[in-house]
Amino acid sequence: MVLHPVGALNVSQRAVPLDLTLDKFGNQQPNDANRFSIDVASGGLAKVQTLQEQFAPAQFRNMDDASKLSQPAYVPMDSGISLASSGHVYASGTAITRNVRYDLTVIDTKFRRTFRRFFNYTGSLFFHLLAGASVARSGLSTFRKNQTQPYSDKVKVGPATYTVATQADNRAHSPGAIGFTSQAAAQDYLTRQVAIDPSLAGTLHVLSQFEVAS
Repeated sequence: MVLHPVGALNVSQRAVPLDLTLDKFGNQQPNDANRFSIDVASGGLAKVQTLQEQFAPAQFRNMDDASKLSQPAYVPMDSGISLASSGHVYASGTAITRNVRYDLTVIDTKFRRTFRRFFNYTGSLFFHLLAGASVARSGLSTFRKNQTQPYSDKVKVGPATYTVATQADNRAHSPGAIGFTSQAAAQDYLTRQVAIDPSLAGTLHVLSQFEVAS
């Protein structure tokens, strides 16, 4: 395999979600490894970002019927990583701005110097007449589209994320407890934190990001 020096290599799979403790795989319980992750340690490559695919949480986590009905059937979970070359800096030369001036000479024996009265107004006159033309009234025209959507500013809604927060004040438990792309991943983080510190049992819960207190 040949990788371009400034290219990226994506390694992803759809068998099981990564960085998630698996309670089961389909209808079977894992009897050896139940958590998988992928990383790069050599080869002149470095991790650029984490890739995600759509997985069904109920296929990998023990969930009651209420949880299965209240949560989405498929959610984005970690599936691999994107790799790129490390330790090398590729850059172009310094950009220099220069003004280029030139003269254009047209040699034409049949050229006649003419004067057109409305020549300077051709552009503005064209757009003025275009506003009432049939082509501008078409639903496919930019003029018609700008009339129905006169504002360029738009509200963009990002993907839903989840946070592990304390039940006392709904604040994030820690900086690492923010930004989970699925409720299953956030619940897995909560379970691992309780396993590390049993005193946290019953003090944490999973919230949508908009419910977290700032």
